[in-house]
Amino acid sequence: MISRRLSGCIIGALPRIMRRVHAPAGHPPPTHARGRCEMQSRFSPTRKLARSLAVLVLLLPLHVASAEGPDGARIVNGLTTHDLPTTAVLLYDFSGDADDAIGYCSGTLIGCETVLTAAHCVEDDLTASRNFVFLQNVGTVSVTSITMHPSYMDANFPIADVAVLKLGSLVTGVDPTEINQIDPSSVIPGASGTIAGYGITLGSNNDFGIKRFGRVETVNCNGSVPAGAGNEEVICWNYETPVGPPGDDSNTCNGDSGGPLFMDLGAGQVVAGTTSGGFVD
Repeated sequence: MISRRLSGCIIGALPRIMRRVHAPAGHPPPTHARGRCEMQSRFSPTRKLARSLAVLVLLLPLHVASAEGPDGARIVNGLTTHDLPTTAVLLYDFSGDADDAIGYCSGTLIGCETVLTAAHCVEDDLTASRNFVFLQNVGTVSVTSITMHPSYMDANFPIADVAVLKLGSLVTGVDPTEINQIDPSSVIPGASGTIAGYGITLGSNNDFGIKRFGRVETVNCNGSVPAGAGNEEVICWNYETPVGPPGDDSNTCNGDSGGPLFMDLGAGQVVAGTTSGGFVD
């Protein structure tokens, strides 16, 4: 794992950061869940600066998406949004008090009671009662169990960096985003995707906790990703300078770990990956 800093963000597995979560102006976080949810299973850098990884898992099969760009907790060169409602923020409090819990990573609602995130976000403490999930249109929800990919502890970055959180109550008001069930190698170079998360925008910034998104374009991963991971396991994108306008040429940063890579592979938007980390190419 590369741990040096570059262009304001830490390169390597994205570190967790502990910050308060902020709702965008005019949109205070609700205090309870509301709305609807289908009651059925939804499982079924130019100069290259760094490469950030997104990991996709279909419960047992593991597929990873990676992108070149500085890692960190927020979306770099991104835009704030009230959309993408399944993008979640993970909260933690050692005493298990939701009112005192602070954010550290991102995630994606993939089922009425299920959130997908990165294993490195939760590996330090798998105590479910100390963890919570916040969704902008829902509020704060408790966690009843945390399960890391069974191969994670024996794997090298970025392999198997995936975890699933089971929630303490059904989420209503937000339709979960399905995870990709197509062979990840079908995500060809040049495909467009959207990254999202609650992370910071620069390594020195104090702006974690605001949901942001940005567009990325996939590139070939083979021969350039740590641990020998290739297109069968990861999806990659370059983060290069100079960048385009905000919302384009974006990248993940600290706190975006565990957040989604959304793609439309022909049947509507799916979660094609989960942010894991990055490296210098």
